[in-house]
Amino acid sequence: MNKNGGFTLIELLVVVLIIGILAGVALPQYEKSVTKARFSEAIITVRFLREQQRLFYLANGRFAQTFDELGADGFSGGNEFVKKDFSYGLREYYGGSVQALYMRQPRVWIEVYGLDDRVVCTADKNNKKGNDLCRTYGPQEPCLDGDAWWSYRL
Repeated sequence: MNKNGGFTLIELLVVVLIIGILAGVALPQYEKSVTKARFSEAIITVRFLREQQRLFYLANGRFAQTFDELGADGFSGGNEFVKKDFSYGLREYYGGSVQALYMRQPRVWIEVYGLDDRVVCTADKNNKKGNDLCRTYGPQEPCLDGDAWWSYRL
């Protein structure tokens, strides 16, 4: 502080530099936390949709092919629905599976199966960030969609 009661330019630059360093450290951690929160919400959503598929199957003897047919709250339209960074889809294979594709980076998807209790996070084997993200939720297992992918049971 100088004798006139103000701050010198050097003092202000040091404060701005410290704030910049703190922001640079905090921002990536914040983004990681937001991504994990979105994934947690998507996991809950696909489990809810799987239960809706099971109820539909019990009532109709087949799995729903569209969200309109399924009648799940907050979902409508065909077999694809976009909600909060995820594209949700109804699939006929593996007993009426439900998928949630993360539309940002890292590119991964969450899938649940209608006839069993498996919930998996799947990423391309070459996608390190995607595999790291999926690995935080559970152990690795063989992927039903082919050798180019890793799956992690949630």
